[in-house]
Amino acid sequence: MAIVLEVNDLCKTFTLYQQQQKEMIGCSHVSFQLHEGEFIGITGKSGAGKSTLLKCLFRTYLPSSGEIYYNSQEFGKIDLVQVKDQQILRVRMKEIGYVSQFLQVLPRVTAKDVIMETLIEMNVSKQVARQQAEEMLCHFNIPEKLWDAYPNTFSGGEKLRLNLARAMVKKPRLLLLDEPTASLDVNSKRYVKEMIENLKRAGTSMIGIFHDLEFMEAVVDHTYKMKEGCLTKEVTI
Repeated sequence: MAIVLEVNDLCKTFTLYQQQQKEMIGCSHVSFQLHEGEFIGITGKSGAGKSTLLKCLFRTYLPSSGEIYYNSQEFGKIDLVQVKDQQILRVRMKEIGYVSQFLQVLPRVTAKDVIMETLIEMNVSKQVARQQAEEMLCHFNIPEKLWDAYPNTFSGGEKLRLNLARAMVKKPRLLLLDEPTASLDVNSKRYVKEMIENLKRAGTSMIGIFHDLEFMEAVVDHTYKMKEGCLTKEVTI
């Protein structure tokens, strides 16, 4: 299988200026490979560096050192640490999805428009975008009465399902998931599992942070543990 992502000796430190410029380690000397259609699950305690790693991969954080080679469909093999901001924005729009536990959208944009805008940015027609958005809202069991409502009125679980729908509808080449099942009930987790399986079959590669180990074990191919910024692969015996 083709390598989609190759991370070499990735480090991220933060400088705490209010504490005499003390440095705090976010992640340290992280290296791994992700192949097409694979799903890597990451576990670890709060503060271990899991979210820092995902944000470095998405380039929300600029790594302090190391390399993140991504096999882009548009640009070929690029180092996400070094590429220009314009290329980062382009691959985020077209190829890389990110799901956090928190939905961030403009105040007066409806739930359906949130998903449609993601597709329209990918040059999908409005008619097709509307159809695919409605199908995705149905899949994640978001009631039709909420489709034209503003997401800031949604419950935590509804916001997370909408966030998942927005990221998954574009069938990204790489999908980063930060606690994708937090605050979800059993039925909602089933919808997420079905969509993950569909995306894997279509070739999407994924990296996810999990505290729900039972769910994680049902969908991932490899498990890594993060502790004090270091990532180690867990071997099943």
